[in-house]
Amino acid sequence: MASETNDRCVDSLRLSEKEQQSLIEKLDRQGKGHRGAELRTEDRLPYHTASGVVVTLHHPGGSVVNYLVRPRNLSRRGVGFLHGNFVHIGSRCQIHLLRLDKRAQSINGTVARCQHVGGLVHEIGVRFDEPIELSQFLVCEGQGRITEGDEQSLELPKLAGKVLYVDNSVDDQELLRFHLGNLGVEIFVATDALQAMDVLRREQCNMVVTEVWLPGMTGPEFAEMLRADGYAGPIVALTSDDSVKTREEALSRGCIEVLAKPFTLELLIRWFTPYLSPPEEASEQDDCLKSSEWDKAQMRPLILSFLGRMESQIHQLTELLGSEGNLLLIQKLSRELKGSAGGYGYPLVSRVAADLCELSARSEPPAEAMEAKCRQLEELCRRACLIRREAEGQR
Repeated sequence: MASETNDRCVDSLRLSEKEQQSLIEKLDRQGKGHRGAELRTEDRLPYHTASGVVVTLHHPGGSVVNYLVRPRNLSRRGVGFLHGNFVHIGSRCQIHLLRLDKRAQSINGTVARCQHVGGLVHEIGVRFDEPIELSQFLVCEGQGRITEGDEQSLELPKLAGKVLYVDNSVDDQELLRFHLGNLGVEIFVATDALQAMDVLRREQCNMVVTEVWLPGMTGPEFAEMLRADGYAGPIVALTSDDSVKTREEALSRGCIEVLAKPFTLELLIRWFTPYLSPPEEASEQDDCLKSSEWDKAQMRPLILSFLGRMESQIHQLTELLGSEGNLLLIQKLSRELKGSAGGYGYPLVSRVAADLCELSARSEPPAEAMEAKCRQLEELCRRACLIRREAEGQR
């Protein structure tokens, strides 16, 4: 069966947290008065997770797509969730749930209901092939509302590559393996630096993620050892210690970024997509980074003009990196790019430019981290500028 995926996330709901909470409350009120509720043989319990639920949908045309959806309720025999697209009744799917013991479980089912709620939003009901044990997935009391950041329905990117995760927390190992595994990434885990070195001698890993506080040797010390040993791939520190001192030490010893726990799937997608290549060579059309404003015809000339300026700005940034005494100019250019890119429909460019601006503001910015951000900006710019050829072909 063919598989079709995008190389970036697609926001298909476009609802704010307040709008989504209001919508769920409205659906809950309607459900209480609906006659079908009296006929159900299984209780539906509120089921709202902080990082959403991954659903693999098999569309009638043959495509298989992973989506990150917003669950609404769960029963022994099915699940209900909000989604930004119509789904055909009878479509086969797999629901990937994380149990309370942090173990992942994939549950086969069939789409039994697709109810239009409003705009693009649909409520999808899936019937499981086999009943599940509810106590393995939720605590029946105290289920929270959807929190800020859960307002999107995402089509998940398909990634590839090998990631080494160094952390002595089994819970965090299982969580990262669950999330990145759904994106196609192969995860190797180690509990300390010695185990990690053994893994790297056997496997060629595209990225290393390390907890800051490890037994025997800290994550930054491990990163410094890897750099001295010749490892050139990205090294990311992941920690619940958000102090400035910890961040600066990690960056100065070879890490390109310091990321904070707890992490969600959305954050993992943002952090790892630039570094993990897709499994197959993407076509130019798939590789293109398209502005979210491109569908507005009146915006297209403005976007094309902005792309020319962005290309010049990023070229200047890369030239300034190798020269001393230019940190203020790098900070100025990256701040300008941060402020303008989002308005032209390129929020990812804006986020990376913001990272570079923050790094350049430091008294002793880490050179490797700044170079990595510039390379990321260059790649995003290359992909964004592919739209010019399409525009020229339509003239």
